[in-house]
Amino acid sequence: MTRDPSKLICDIGELSSIITDAADLDGLLQRIANTVAAHMEADVCSVYLYDEEKNELVLRATKGLLASAVGTVRLRPGDGLTGLAFEKRQPVCVGDALQHPHFRFFPGIGEESFRSFVAVPILRGRRGVGALTLQSRQPDHFSPEDVQNFRAITAQLSTIIEMARLLLTMEGAPRPARPLTALADLKVVSGRVGSEGCAMGAIVHVKAPSLDDLRALQSPRPLDLADFRRAVKATERELEDLESSATAQLSDVTSIIFSAQLLMLRDSVWLNAMETLIQDGVPPDEAVHRVVVEYVERFERMENNYFREKRYDVLDVGQRLLRNLLGRQDGQGGFAGRIVIARELLPSEALKLGLQKVAG
Repeated sequence: MTRDPSKLICDIGELSSIITDAADLDGLLQRIANTVAAHMEADVCSVYLYDEEKNELVLRATKGLLASAVGTVRLRPGDGLTGLAFEKRQPVCVGDALQHPHFRFFPGIGEESFRSFVAVPILRGRRGVGALTLQSRQPDHFSPEDVQNFRAITAQLSTIIEMARLLLTMEGAPRPARPLTALADLKVVSGRVGSEGCAMGAIVHVKAPSLDDLRALQSPRPLDLADFRRAVKATERELEDLESSATAQLSDVTSIIFSAQLLMLRDSVWLNAMETLIQDGVPPDEAVHRVVVEYVERFERMENNYFREKRYDVLDVGQRLLRNLLGRQDGQGGFAGRIVIARELLPSEALKLGLQKVAG
């Protein structure tokens, strides 16, 4: 079937609206399925996320199959057409899935009438995050151009979907914590170049982020649940503004960082943990402290290096939420034309340096 490719690729504005309009993680994944199905003119679009501990692809959202299939359809890598695409790290496109030897039939989910099938793995580098699938009632519905467009859409969504998968894995019971080692003060200016080239300008040292930064913030007055919820809304607006600025001045790819942080901020498990503590009498700022510290420590314990790095997104969102809760201004500014030295930078700090046109 011939379709206009220019109408199939999701622009970054639409991806941003998926984040902005979704109420929670399940809502986000459902909006992704609905949006991609519309763009690809497919009868079915399904989102599978990879569960590393169980080594399974789990259906998390679908447009077109029965809702009862969500959470119940599970595939091993290599199992079925979806598992095959995930295992091979390559798209799978067949004109009549029901006749394919790799087709895996799940009774009671309503896919008997769909013939054409496409599965594309969701990848971060070579690491598998999950898979997106399309189905159509018409045989031979999807062309090679459709597959390429579907791959492009999947690549755009990979960062957001991976953050969703990561947050879903955090919903289990917390593991025993081990103390984090405090970062030593910078003594000697010696390290890696963050941006190539030669620059002249005044040097400014940006302090490395740490859990101590969270603990040092104190409330100037008694706070309540309403204050906390106002701070969440203010933090949402800040992240949306930063996302828009990054899209306009830097690139679509960098703005996805703020989209992922918005997803984290809206995670119902994260917010409910804080609200439960507040309702139990814990001061709101202390509740934020506790939950952020717990999440940072849990990310720190993960074996996967990429996942461990996500603790900086937790710190970033946590510090922003605390500043809004306590009425503190963000002090990171005035770096235009300067050379910045930092042991570590939070994701939003790194992007703000680009927006402020630092010298190096």
